Amino acid sequence: MVGFDTTILPGREGSITEQIDIAKIHGGEFTKCATVTCNAKNKPDFRLCLKGVVKEPLHVNPQYIALKKDMNKKQYSLDLLLSSEKADLVVKNVSFVTNSQPASSPAGQNTWQNKLPVYFTVSVKKAAKPKDDGEWDYVVTISIASDFAENQSGDFVISTNHPDALETKIPGMIEASLKK
Repeated sequence: MVGFDTTILPGREGSITEQIDIAKIHGGEFTKCATVTCNAKNKPDFRLCLKGVVKEPLHVNPQYIALKKDMNKKQYSLDLLLSSEKADLVVKNVSFVTNSQPASSPAGQNTWQNKLPVYFTVSVKKAAKPKDDGEWDYVVTISIASDFAENQSGDFVISTNHPDALETKIPGMIEASLKK
């Protein structure tokens, strides 16, 4: 949204304000420009550009999680990398909420049990010092010793103490460990 003074007398000053809705901009650099048209003889048109960086409060890598069973450890296990400027980040828990109905469930059967979240054992290791950009890295190891008979797709939900990222959802799946 742009606001401006419509009439500026010669030799006087005016103002142009430009607002950017950063909710629509995902993390990273951005540039937004507006063309200003005026009756100045030396430069009737010019561009006013705003540049900035939108930092995500919590960045999770990978952006899609495919959890597979480690047959050597006989459990599901995966390392996630969380990055944040918050130096005292606490990962409260990690859960998985399925969004699929198992193929073995008859149509119309009440499958509320399938929608219950799966909770993981979580361990967190914080980097010794922040990176050059001021963000801290946290390696979050999630594990569970259950067996899943069918592939489950859904969202991994990471709950933290970050005021701007209390819950972060990462799409993914848990691959079946038992063969039929």
